[in-house]
Amino acid sequence: MGVREKFSEFRTAYPALISELNLDTINWNVFTCLFLIVIPFLLYIVQWSIVTGMIPYPVAINYFVLTFGNPNPATMFLSNYVHSVFDSGHIYQNALSSIVIFFMMYMFFLVVIPYIRFRIPGFRYRFNPEAFILTLTVTFTFIPFSVSGISIYFGKIMGKSAAWGFSGLLYAFLGFLIYHIVFLFITILLQSSSGIIPPQKESAMITSSQDPEEDRNANGYAVQSAFLVFAGVFIPFLVIALILSELIQPGTGVFAHLGGFMLGFLISPLIEMMTLSPKKKQKIAFGFFLALVVVVPAVFWLAFV
Repeated sequence: MGVREKFSEFRTAYPALISELNLDTINWNVFTCLFLIVIPFLLYIVQWSIVTGMIPYPVAINYFVLTFGNPNPATMFLSNYVHSVFDSGHIYQNALSSIVIFFMMYMFFLVVIPYIRFRIPGFRYRFNPEAFILTLTVTFTFIPFSVSGISIYFGKIMGKSAAWGFSGLLYAFLGFLIYHIVFLFITILLQSSSGIIPPQKESAMITSSQDPEEDRNANGYAVQSAFLVFAGVFIPFLVIALILSELIQPGTGVFAHLGGFMLGFLISPLIEMMTLSPKKKQKIAFGFFLALVVVVPAVFWLAFV
């Protein structure tokens, strides 16, 4: 079967795949509008209001700029939604990054996942809409305080006086996406090894057989498994290395970026487990750990004042 025929078959099966994977439980049109229209529009409106003076300068300083020497709850939250008035490219860069990350998330959930299910008939995956919506909510409402707490502590160490920008939250969404990519790799590996996905190859850990074809199949399975493990570990480390490479750029909130990424990566499995756990005590326990992950970064800097 050629590429065109495979694509045609995938397109025909696509609606059923979306329904089977539970991906139709989210209104993706709303999600698209959120990242392509609502977020950039609100960022531009706030920035325009500050630049034109509609938001008076004293108000902007007291409520929208995170000053490390005198932070307050308002600046810890709102500073994550404004950008430098001295660098016009700051807001454009973050707006573009928002679109890129949205596109990656959209492609992962609505193209990559269905295609893997199409190519691997035994692959099991169920999209969790409750966890998805809760992750968005936590990221937009609570993660700003966490990112700001990290900025205050490390900003003082690096000799900076203030911070602002949406990039910390963008890195949190990137962490969310990377978690799901790693989770996908691990899911495929576990389902293959447990027999949920019909094995096409035997494990390479067994003694070599007399059949060269079986040996090739076993080696192929081992290579695929090793690749999944490698990719699952390498991708997060690659992102962290790229973030740390920003240390050479003065004025960049490297630790806010790193903190946002790690927070997005950590809250995702906790929210998944909290929403999927059948027992109330388990939900409470995972909710408690989720609160710790979010609250501790937001307040730990107080111990060093």
